[in-house]
Amino acid sequence: MLQDHNLEKTNETSKEVAWEKERQRLRLKKLTQKFYDVLDFEKFTVKAMRTPAYVTTFRVPKMSEFLNRNFEQFKNLMEKEITSKENMDFDDEEGHEENA
Repeated sequence: MLQDHNLEKTNETSKEVAWEKERQRLRLKKLTQKFYDVLDFEKFTVKAMRTPAYVTTFRVPKMSEFLNRNFEQFKNLMEKEITSKENMDFDDEEGHEENA
């Protein structure tokens, strides 16, 4: 009877610990998603070897999907423009060589 009571209490305590462990895991996951996953990179410090000087980066939030799409479109437009300008310059150089 005493062993049954102890076994019952042990099982109950194990369930409570498992529940609390899962609760804390979910809390950590939510905090990570809210404060850590939105960062583009972590903060780090680079220290000089012979002087007390150091440089520290700062955490930057990730760009939104909207900004990423617009940035990619802008980059593609710039690449097309540069390519067309290079082709025009190349065509001009060929024209000068034929006239010479």
